[in-house]
Amino acid sequence: MKAFFATVALFAMVSTALADCAPHEVVADRLASKYGEAVQSIGINDRSQLVETFANIETGSWTVVQTSPGGPACVVAAGQGFQRVGQEATKGDPT
Repeated sequence: MKAFFATVALFAMVSTALADCAPHEVVADRLASKYGEAVQSIGINDRSQLVETFANIETGSWTVVQTSPGGPACVVAAGQGFQRVGQEATKGDPT
């Protein structure tokens, strides 16, 4: 039973950390000032939300931010080991 509650508590902490939401400019400024991250890629998902990958090329830290139309920007994932790949961006619908 202890393990169950420990798992639930850990999940709650991770969920809270990943649901860090604020106005887009606040999130972008915080990522730049605290981690030295800048936007590396952008896209629109199937719910018309802006999805951006912020990263620091020197340290390898990265953060994925999802922004709803007219809504807040939320950190949905973060980690280490960011790497660029050789493919150039193309314009238009990727489908």
